[in-house]
Amino acid sequence: MEERAEKKTGRGRLILIVLIGLVGMLLLLVGKTQARDSTEANAAPTPEEVPHDVEAYEQRVCEEIEELCASVTGAGSTHVVVTLGGGYSAVYAVNAQSSTSGYRSEYVMVGSGSSEQPLLVGYSVPTITGIGIVCEGGRDPEVCGRIISLVSAAYGVSSHKIFVTA
Repeated sequence: MEERAEKKTGRGRLILIVLIGLVGMLLLLVGKTQARDSTEANAAPTPEEVPHDVEAYEQRVCEEIEELCASVTGAGSTHVVVTLGGGYSAVYAVNAQSSTSGYRSEYVMVGSGSSEQPLLVGYSVPTITGIGIVCEGGRDPEVCGRIISLVSAAYGVSSHKIFVTA
C-alpha cells in the first residue's frame, strides 16, 4: 500500500515538473515576442511615420495658450493666433570633438555601403515666431503684463514677440 502511495506521489511530482517546464517555455516565448515588439516600437521613426501636420500643432498651441491666458485674473474670454517659423525638423545624432586645432562635428552614420545613413534621433517642433492675444482684459496694462510674462515663460518666446490687446 505504501508502494502505491509512493508511485502516485512520484507520478504527481513528474506531472508537476512537466507542467512547470511547459509554463516556463511559454513565458520565454511570450517574453521574446514582447521584447521584439518593444524594440520595434522604440526604433526611430522614418520621416513618413512622423505626423508633420503643422496646422494641427499650431491649433494645439493656440488652444493651450487660450486656456493659460483665460486662467489669468481679469483676462476674460481669450482668442489666440500663433505664427510659426518653418515646420518640423529632423534631428540627427552628431559626434562632436573639440581639439586645439578647432571644433569638428560629423553625423553619426548607421548601416554600411549604399545603405549608410545618418542616425535619426527625433524631430523638433516648429518655432513660435509670434503670438497675438485678444482678450477682454487687454485694456488693463497690468493684465497685459501678466499675460505677456506668463506666455513668454511658458513657451520661451521673447516678450517683444507677444502682443496683447482688447
